Amino acid sequence: MSEQQAPHDFGQPQRPGEPANWWQDIDLDEDFPLPPLAINGQEPEAPIVPDEMAAERHLKAVARCQAEEAGVRAHAKAHRDRIALWEAGHLRQIMGRQSWHESGLRVWFRALGRKSIKLVYGTVKTVKGKDSVEVIDEEAFQKWAKTDEAVDLVRVKREPKKNEIKAWIEGDGRGVVPPGLDLKTGEDTIKIDAR
Repeated sequence: MSEQQAPHDFGQPQRPGEPANWWQDIDLDEDFPLPPLAINGQEPEAPIVPDEMAAERHLKAVARCQAEEAGVRAHAKAHRDRIALWEAGHLRQIMGRQSWHESGLRVWFRALGRKSIKLVYGTVKTVKGKDSVEVIDEEAFQKWAKTDEAVDLVRVKREPKKNEIKAWIEGDGRGVVPPGLDLKTGEDTIKIDAR
């Protein structure tokens, strides 16, 4: 006679003398010696994530933190006026834990040297930094912008139209950055998508 698993039983190993769903009662954070959230305004050091198994545990913890965050936010929305302080206090703790787990995942992921990795509880990937225009010398740019070539790159207020300038640099400007401007590339970020 074969045993049938309950619909919610995902085949996790059963410990002798324990109920079949013992893993559902595990406090994920009990595996992690969590540091104080902030000491004198400084963030705690990122946890050490030595391998994929540890990364899975941190990613699972991130998913749990995100689920907790969603629950707290929904509850707060229903009672917004009376509960603003309650929400902030709870989110500070949850977001602190999530940030701690994510900082360890970022350190571990950078050490891998990969663009992305799919794990059981989510994905960690590098998101390419975006270019943006920064005005470093307004006067030099305004002088240049009075030319016919730059008419569409300035607002009526005579301030740089950064999106149009960026498009012009990449198009008709053939990579030439106008005087008084600098084209900066944003820093790559790591996106953690927990499921």
